[in-house]
Amino acid sequence: MRARANAAILVLGLAAHRANAQSGDPAAVGSDTTTPPPNSAPVDTPPAVAAPPADAPPTVEPTAPPAYTPPAFYEPPPPPTTPTPHGFHMPPWSIRVDPFNLLLDGRLGFELEAGVASFVTVELVPIFVVNSKPPTLNFSGLDNPVRQESNGLGALAGSSIDVGFWLSGHALEGYVLRAMFQNYGYAYKTVDSGHDYDRLEHTDRVLMGMFGSNSRWGAFTIAGGIGLGVDLNNQERCFTDGDVAAATPTSVPRATGHGCGELQLLDTSGNRLGVQGWAYPVVLDVRFSLGVSFD
Repeated sequence: MRARANAAILVLGLAAHRANAQSGDPAAVGSDTTTPPPNSAPVDTPPAVAAPPADAPPTVEPTAPPAYTPPAFYEPPPPPTTPTPHGFHMPPWSIRVDPFNLLLDGRLGFELEAGVASFVTVELVPIFVVNSKPPTLNFSGLDNPVRQESNGLGALAGSSIDVGFWLSGHALEGYVLRAMFQNYGYAYKTVDSGHDYDRLEHTDRVLMGMFGSNSRWGAFTIAGGIGLGVDLNNQERCFTDGDVAAATPTSVPRATGHGCGELQLLDTSGNRLGVQGWAYPVVLDVRFSLGVSFD
């Protein structure tokens, strides 16, 4: 009976061992849990890492260099701007001469003009007497011609001043309207045998309006104009028949006549010579001048 009981216990133990092995319970397997099965691969266990000391410096992890960026196209900076000057700026200006006034009247005038606004100019015209016997004073062909002289500072007879309004809107170009005042002093005389016989002095004070124009080719300028005015210094010097009869080759009586509307000179032949135009005191002025202009 004892032998049968031991055999039954052995059979039950083997059955329990086989059941535990199939279920994977390590406690049931016993010492077999630390021994790998004969056909399994060895397992590598990582070594233990020691903790750093407390006073060790912190470990700096290396950083990757920044990614390479290709340089952008270099564009040079713009040139510095020139500041606008706030000082003096040369206005447009012009200088001209009238060759016909020089040849016919013996008077050299310089037309000096400068802009004071976009369409406004101021002009000065000083006149110098350079010919004492011009053709316009001796058109009658008399033997004793009239002479002229400046009654101002040396050869300078005086100057005119005017304000020009340019219809084109641009100074010194196109058509212009001028408001002008002239002040010129002249002395006239007749001569006999190289000696003065009769003499008079007169200052032209003319208020005039003028219409003119300027044409330009680069700096070269041709200017012209026609003006109509009146002499504010309206004087008369008239010889009567009695005055002429009383004259001698060496002396001239005082002019006593009135109403002739002229400034008369007497020559040794008793001729009464007017030195003003036929429309005096109305004055007609014509210009044609050449010169240069600059903006």
